Order: sequence, then C-alpha cells, then structure tokens
Amino acid sequence: MIKSTDHGLNADFLKLFDYVYSKVNNEFKKSNLIDLQNHVILETNNGRYVINYSNILPEFKQLKR
Repeated sequence: MIKSTDHGLNADFLKLFDYVYSKVNNEFKKSNLIDLQNHVILETNNGRYVINYSNILPEFKQLKR
C-alpha cells in the first residue's frame, strides 16, 4: 500500500482505505434522529451571530442585543 516516504507516500489510497475500514467496527445503528444544536459563532456589540438548525438546514442568523 505504501511504497515510499516521499510526499504522498506513493501509496494506493483505495487499498489503504479498504485495509483501515476492515479493521474498524463498521456497524452503524440506524436512526432517523438528527440532533443538531444551535451554535453561536460570534458575539459583537451589534448582536450574536448563530447557526440555527431549527429547520434541519443551517440558517445563519443575527440576533439583536
């Protein structure tokens, strides 16, 4: 998989991915729940800027002070 120590390792990254993936527990529990919390990204004198996930898709909002 890895053939040298040069940049990029002269590696076959698909083989490397297959090797690593075969070593991990790849059973995922199925769930329809998406739990995204609103996230404050910046606070200024003019307000707070948040990423709002109330409607699943991210919405960037400014909340006035």
